[in-house]
Amino acid sequence: MLLTRFAFSIALCFITTISFCQPNNEKFTGVGIFKIGTDTSILINYASTHVQYIRDCDDYENYDYVKVANMSQLVRLKTNSDPTRQIWDLSLCPDVSEYFLTAYEVAGITIKNIRLKYFKNKLVDFDSDASMEITDALKLKYGQPKLTVTQTTYNCLYKLTGLTKPLIAKTYQEEWVNNTISATSLLWETYDDHCEKQINRSFHYYITNQQLKQCEDSYRVKSENNTKKQQIKNLKDF
Repeated sequence: MLLTRFAFSIALCFITTISFCQPNNEKFTGVGIFKIGTDTSILINYASTHVQYIRDCDDYENYDYVKVANMSQLVRLKTNSDPTRQIWDLSLCPDVSEYFLTAYEVAGITIKNIRLKYFKNKLVDFDSDASMEITDALKLKYGQPKLTVTQTTYNCLYKLTGLTKPLIAKTYQEEWVNNTISATSLLWETYDDHCEKQINRSFHYYITNQQLKQCEDSYRVKSENNTKKQQIKNLKDF
């Protein structure tokens, strides 16, 4: 059998949006104890009785290990003070604190790998792995979401033969909106180097907060300017 290597090129991409939302009196504000606007004391109180380890993240290189470790942990993430480092998009705003919770169970459903962002001690962003159980629970409680399907056609190239194989990858975004609060269940398809389809899922909800955006933008610009000044200073003898 001839061994080959693969490469991809995007040939076509289009988006389809299907709106079939059903009226529902209950509006989404969050999951379980993690409602938008709740403070960090709720998280800490929960962790004190449900989590094996509570610690600060001293080494970002160990972050992936924490995600797969077979133990429950709550990790407080350090504030990112260096805009030149892309550390999981950590906020530069000093009023933001971020945590990573390995798992949380509510109504018999386990949510894994949760990233929590608090602004001025209030929850503004929740991001985690997703599952069919989470999506089904959202539909049952809040009604049918707005569905957006994005389809991308790739050409999988067999480099040794020059032959290509068309592959289609789809992204399914289901969204529930409550004024400035948005919740999204996302499923997207990718292909590995052997043209094998991979399925990925995520669950995310947040509140649009202009004060947070202004703070993050302001400190990002300030930090980048300080970094540039230091770089110029280091070149004084150049």
